[in-house]
Amino acid sequence: MWKICNDILPSLDRLLTKHVNLESQLCVLCIGRQETTLHLCRDCPFTRAVLNSSQTLDHVCFTTETDSLSVLDWIKFCSGKLTTQHFDMLIFLLWGVWKERNSRVWEGKTKTVGDVVLLSTSRLQDYIFHNSCSISRGYRNIGVVRWKCPPFGCVKLNIDGAFDIASGTGGIGLVVRDHSGQFVVGKGRPVLGLLSAEHSELLACREALELIVDQSLQPAIVETDSLIIQQQLCKAGVNLSRLGRIYDDLGVLLDALPNVRIMHTRRDANIAAHLMAAEAVAVGQPLFYSSVPSFLCNVIDAELCNH
Repeated sequence: MWKICNDILPSLDRLLTKHVNLESQLCVLCIGRQETTLHLCRDCPFTRAVLNSSQTLDHVCFTTETDSLSVLDWIKFCSGKLTTQHFDMLIFLLWGVWKERNSRVWEGKTKTVGDVVLLSTSRLQDYIFHNSCSISRGYRNIGVVRWKCPPFGCVKLNIDGAFDIASGTGGIGLVVRDHSGQFVVGKGRPVLGLLSAEHSELLACREALELIVDQSLQPAIVETDSLIIQQQLCKAGVNLSRLGRIYDDLGVLLDALPNVRIMHTRRDANIAAHLMAAEAVAVGQPLFYSSVPSFLCNVIDAELCNH
């Protein structure tokens, strides 16, 4: 990003100004236009397809307002319009595009748009996880809450929801582990038409309860970092909020599942579900894993080592 903003990324047009002999000046990703830094970062069809993996990035980064901007002004514009989370995603996706460009030039290897998105978002989640771990160790080790295995013979379903207030979109994620901390299954999917963060968390809970019924996973603990979800589902009576219909349906379902408990935990102990929801949003399609996906390996291993 520093090289992009200082216009020293060694794209073909920059190499040409350094009198480097080039066989072609065409972008290696699309073979349609001259390869400039602006083209690589914004205008290349391959780059645009990568950034379109996020609806929010698509809406902010590609508008009539950005068409005439220089690459530096475009980056500034995006940083001012995007949340920190989405700007982080933009940086990592652009890095993924640049790595893919270099892989094609120097190694002759080609990945699809989907591969670039998956690898880039996985790198971002690894960065977020390890950065949060270092902060926890350095500044608030006493207050850290660790993920804990469920009792013998029981499974634990960690759930989480993601929500973007600007677009009303988000995602849900859940991760199931057994009493020894071993990964059983993981699911995630993007969601449209969300009303709030509470809405996404509630849909994640419904996904977990439906999985418990479908796979006969009782006895089970459903663990969420949303205190309001846990409190509302454990409280008797009719819910009169605008999400009340969903709460009531889940209440009926829970009554039929006597060996299922809804418990609250801190975000520190719910990282796996958080990453699953984020991955579903980034990929933009339903996810299902019967073995640990690469973007969760470090988290699952680290939490297993705590026991």
